[in-house]
Amino acid sequence: MFGLGTALALALPLLPGAAAAGQDHHHGHRPAWTASWSASPVRGSEVPDFDCPAGEGLRGQTVRNVVFLSAGGPEARIRLTNAFGEEPLRVGRATVAVQDSQARAVDGTMRALTFDGREHTTIPAGEEVFSDPVALDVEALSTLLVSVFYPGATGPLTQHPFTAQTNYVAQGNRSHKSSGDHYGTTTCWMGVSGVDVAAKPRSAGSVVAFGDSITDGVDTTVDANHRWPDHLSRRLRAAEGDAGLSVVNAGISGNRLLAERPGKPSWVLVVVATSDLKGRDGRLREAQGS
Repeated sequence: MFGLGTALALALPLLPGAAAAGQDHHHGHRPAWTASWSASPVRGSEVPDFDCPAGEGLRGQTVRNVVFLSAGGPEARIRLTNAFGEEPLRVGRATVAVQDSQARAVDGTMRALTFDGREHTTIPAGEEVFSDPVALDVEALSTLLVSVFYPGATGPLTQHPFTAQTNYVAQGNRSHKSSGDHYGTTTCWMGVSGVDVAAKPRSAGSVVAFGDSITDGVDTTVDANHRWPDHLSRRLRAAEGDAGLSVVNAGISGNRLLAERPGKPSWVLVVVATSDLKGRDGRLREAQGS
């Protein structure tokens, strides 16, 4: 059982391609998107007892992020992040593939990502960017490899530190290599904050799990996808199939709703039941009780 306050789950129907409308327009179609995976971005910094280079950043290196999907679909788009960067972030090349094992991709699934038709992009400080849609038929509850090559020095790199997942870093540009050779391990996700899939016709939308370390997955089995939002996703998938809701994890370890935590978001807007403030005549009702 999870106590009240552990997580705030919001049922959210995804709007069709709103955040990347310009990129979809370049490709002549505007699919409806369902959020399939997410990680709340955190400022790049050193975390004690965690082997993550985000504090110093990367230079001429490739990070291969391992992400577990809640929903499947015939297309995908990837959200790269520079949310906490203080300088523009150059991306030399990025790819997505289905994971075989560890850092190795399933043969034939590697796809180059483009951004407004180009394989490289620069993400302004404090912003994020979606890739163009890429044709890759992915299954719900499968695992992707999102690889990003940074040709120059990134400086502190936006990350998510507590992942319960082995991720990978290599020297040079190995983003397009299916082999997992020459990759070392790291504990964090870096430079990526979301994966959307083209919604299937019966898809109901997404649930966002917002909470602290229990939601984030701290102390769950590494590489097993045993965070409670993962289990919720499996249960919804078993009960409803493609008609069920996807589940994305927005947990941040140490998160607080009403107090600031250094290096974490300071403000959260919670809007609940505002439609209930209106009476039958359409006028706003005065609050009753406490």
